[in-house]
Amino acid sequence: MQLTWFSVVVIASFVASAVRAAPNVKEACGTDGEVISTNTFVHNEKEYSVTTRSCPGFASLRGNVTDTQSIAGRAAMPKQKRQLVNCNIDCSVECEDIADQATENACYVLSEAVQAQDPDYFIAPAQTLTTFSDGGECEYGYANLDVVEYEVCYEDIGNNGLRVAALCFDLDGIISTGGYCVSPEVADNDWILEVFYD
Repeated sequence: MQLTWFSVVVIASFVASAVRAAPNVKEACGTDGEVISTNTFVHNEKEYSVTTRSCPGFASLRGNVTDTQSIAGRAAMPKQKRQLVNCNIDCSVECEDIADQATENACYVLSEAVQAQDPDYFIAPAQTLTTFSDGGECEYGYANLDVVEYEVCYEDIGNNGLRVAALCFDLDGIISTGGYCVSPEVADNDWILEVFYD
């Protein structure tokens, strides 16, 4: 069988659409969301901020599927009145150039501070972004892309954030300037943890 130029373009387009990079969650969130909560905590005499805001932009994301429905389709459904515990959940690490490069050491310090909040958890309402920052060189952004609220363990944020930093930031050379820990992207388990320079 002989491939024409058109066939090659169609096949290349299909392959490119099948390999989907995670979106920059801060950008995908949009700028028209509301701040739902802002809190601080202190660890080792340093103050950290935790901010949760609504993300109207998440409703338009494609590629997050459940029973062949995109997030946009699920967003049209009424928000369910249930809460899911989101702890000890595995995710896939994807390295991506997002912003200036954070340092692995800065992310280690942030992870240690976030993990010190354990065994507590935080609430991630449906379609929100929760950021953890010390105003320094590393920031974690937890995006709940689902239509249900999650109870998220601090331990997971710390572990997965450090995992991304260890795999994506190389002290000897730049692998990437950021990265993600991406959930299976199915109902009741549809989230992304973004790690980047603050």
